[in-house]
Amino acid sequence: MKTKKCKTCELRKSLLDNFYWNSVKVAYENQCKSCRLKKMKKKQRTDYDSIKERKRYLKRKENGEFVGNWQKWKAKFPEKYKARYQLRNAVKSGKIKKDMCVIGKDCNGRLEAHHEDYNKPLEVMWFCQKHHKLHHYPNDLAFLRQTIT
Repeated sequence: MKTKKCKTCELRKSLLDNFYWNSVKVAYENQCKSCRLKKMKKKQRTDYDSIKERKRYLKRKENGEFVGNWQKWKAKFPEKYKARYQLRNAVKSGKIKKDMCVIGKDCNGRLEAHHEDYNKPLEVMWFCQKHHKLHHYPNDLAFLRQTIT
């Protein structure tokens, strides 16, 4: 049975039972499992403030004190949100199929839905990313130059 000397306690211990395998280094760790456990417990005690702060953050998040960008957008544009998710569910269930880009057949890239009217959530035009941006910003010369080259 192979043994290895622990870097911390300097005791010889069996390699397979007492040392963790490090797949990044492709070798066993230099510290035995018990020394590593002691080190981690000590670190937890010294980092108590950061752990406490993390718990406080999670509790505030649970209580709804933090509202992310998505929730803010959803509150600001409820009709857009409703239309997007009705369309998303229709595509998932197979009621609506994604066609090819309205502008060209040789487009490549992800297809995006464009709503002309959010009160009609299932009436959309499908654009590739490039043509969708051109549809929204037809006078954006910098973007036009970038797509031509």
